[in-house]
Amino acid sequence: MNLFVYGSLRRDAAGRPHPLMATASFVGAATVAGRLYRVSWHPGLILDPAAGRVHGELFHFPAGSEAALAALDTYEGEMFSLAAVRVQLNTNETVDAFTYTWLGDPASATFVPGGDWGAPTTGGPPEPRA
Repeated sequence: MNLFVYGSLRRDAAGRPHPLMATASFVGAATVAGRLYRVSWHPGLILDPAAGRVHGELFHFPAGSEAALAALDTYEGEMFSLAAVRVQLNTNETVDAFTYTWLGDPASATFVPGGDWGAPTTGGPPEPRA
């Protein structure tokens, strides 16, 4: 299964994967059509084919990764839902994947211009890139 991540599950600034992504293989930088919001210390993605691009990373989970995927569902919680999405890699190749979309109200969050949350950092939540 391919998974597009755009926030706290991205590799950190040193290229290290999030512990929940340890069984997945990094495929590459990628984008999806949508809008990105600052929900709290983390972002939320709303898919929208007519919107700009949201930047993130594509990972591939091999067969037998059910426990890792269940842990991701728990981590994301009830504010997010897994959705099918078409992902464009930085090579311009497009692939089918899944991503966690935010189920909240955009009026309660702050739009992130440019759609790039950036790599997670240590010592606190990352600031979105302008």
